[in-house]
Amino acid sequence: MDITRKDLINYHLLEPMIQRNQKKLDRYKRNEPCVSIGKVYGSSKEFPYTQCSFTVGGSDQSEFQRWKEWDQKCRYLELTIVADTRKMIDVKLAIDELICSMDNVLDKAVFEYTLEGKSQSWIAKKLHMDQSNVSRIITKYLKR
Repeated sequence: MDITRKDLINYHLLEPMIQRNQKKLDRYKRNEPCVSIGKVYGSSKEFPYTQCSFTVGGSDQSEFQRWKEWDQKCRYLELTIVADTRKMIDVKLAIDELICSMDNVLDKAVFEYTLEGKSQSWIAKKLHMDQSNVSRIITKYLKR
């Protein structure tokens, strides 16, 4: 996977967005339309004829149609959110793999500080180098 500067800059947003997507999915699953539910009473088939209650559910045509439409919308949203989450996880993994594959400790430090949201000038001061060198290190590993 090609990693861009934008991916690197937005790295810190990935985890919160993944969590938000999960909350969205959970919310849609919790707020599913309900069907009518009621109790029916009867008795056992054999002696002694003890009273039993049964919970039954159902809906009229309009409720069923509404539930069907809700289900279709939720399935579409679920697929979209899952695909979006998968993309974010892939970007996150690609960036982490890139950093792990670096042999130069200085390059790793530049990327780690960048992921923390530090500016190139801050990183340059911290690592006792010029800001243009920080930019070159980042450019060396990223696709435009």
